Amino acid sequence: MDLATLNLYLDGFLSLPRKVDDSLDLQRKTLIEEAAFSENLLDLLEEWLWLYEMGADRALRLKLWFRLSDRQLAELFHLGSLDISQVLRNERSALLPHYHPSDQSGAPVGFSCFMVDQHLSTWIDSEISDLRTLAVMDEHLGKCPDCHSRLQAHRKLHAEILQQKLSFRAVDEDEWLSTLNAYRSRVRRRWSRLFVYMIVFASVLGSFGWFLWSKPEKMPNIYEIREP
Repeated sequence: MDLATLNLYLDGFLSLPRKVDDSLDLQRKTLIEEAAFSENLLDLLEEWLWLYEMGADRALRLKLWFRLSDRQLAELFHLGSLDISQVLRNERSALLPHYHPSDQSGAPVGFSCFMVDQHLSTWIDSEISDLRTLAVMDEHLGKCPDCHSRLQAHRKLHAEILQQKLSFRAVDEDEWLSTLNAYRSRVRRRWSRLFVYMIVFASVLGSFGWFLWSKPEKMPNIYEIREP
């Protein structure tokens, strides 16, 4: 990933929770190092979620902050597309008030209010591909005040989650290069130490082998020596 792409998603990464003992400076450095060796956003996100031990309970935030599709989220969390849709619906339901339609008898013909609520999560994410389902959803939402109010609650929730994303100073060329150079220096030092350890280990192993190979034969017992 290049510097421009990193800065495009920088706020989202740094707004995600971090370990208690990690400062923002350390998190920035870690992010730059991981970004430099990641091929794309999903690779970097997967590594980031692993580093900070985050699971699918962050799916809605990731979807909105990084503009991910359900397919990308499913790939990120190694889930099926239906599974990730259910995860998103459950997360939204937990954050929204329980839905109580005031008058089911006045609902438009087609989907019930319950069915509309079941499909609303995927509908608002533009993840419904069936044209008939889309038409029924649009008709119901246009005629049912309760479900339209529910839709507005979803949109308000989205706005609140988007506002939770903080703003951070962009990574400039100097910070990018200095961080990567420092990282490469650390890696070189580690390899140098490992090389020295390997030489010392090989020397000790060789000395021990030489000792075993050159060990003199057992001295005979005096009582075992016979006169010629």
